[in-house]
Amino acid sequence: MAVRDVLIVVDAQRIVQSYGRNDAGRTGEYVPLGQGGEGQGFVYMFATYSDARGEGSSELDIGANAGDTIRWRMASISEGNNYSCFMTHFVFTGPANYSEFITEPQQKYETIKTLQIDKKAPMLRGVVPIERDDFYWEATMIKPGRLVYHTKFLVFCSDGGGTTTGGGGGNNDPYGGYQWDPFID
Repeated sequence: MAVRDVLIVVDAQRIVQSYGRNDAGRTGEYVPLGQGGEGQGFVYMFATYSDARGEGSSELDIGANAGDTIRWRMASISEGNNYSCFMTHFVFTGPANYSEFITEPQQKYETIKTLQIDKKAPMLRGVVPIERDDFYWEATMIKPGRLVYHTKFLVFCSDGGGTTTGGGGGNNDPYGGYQWDPFID
């Protein structure tokens, strides 16, 4: 029984420029990304070399066995500038009996200890331990099989200024909600 970590990297700035603002945070009407909702060019998925095929694109084959745990984390390429992204839902679309293959993904939060660059030391000359919150989604494989799902997420803008450089979604108000459909194999 292994843990299969998946990192989802979102090009939030490109999404905002291509799709604009929407009210999915209030209405639940998430906008599909890319041609056919596949997310190509907007979402990039990564896992360890031994766990994945098709890595670095919007779709990722994850090799998982019965009893394995899959964890999904999301980050925005431009998180340090304007945008943050948070997964809100998983919707399985195939097969109809998906619950025979995987448990329902659950949101998880935990406080972890990690390191960051010491701001007082010369660049890359020291690190300091910190505690931070880790947010991810987790499910357990019941038996191997090919599963198709939609992942829904909200984009938040940190500047709140309503400009093309990122605003309009500040003050804890989501800029918009989007989705795409990767799969588990």
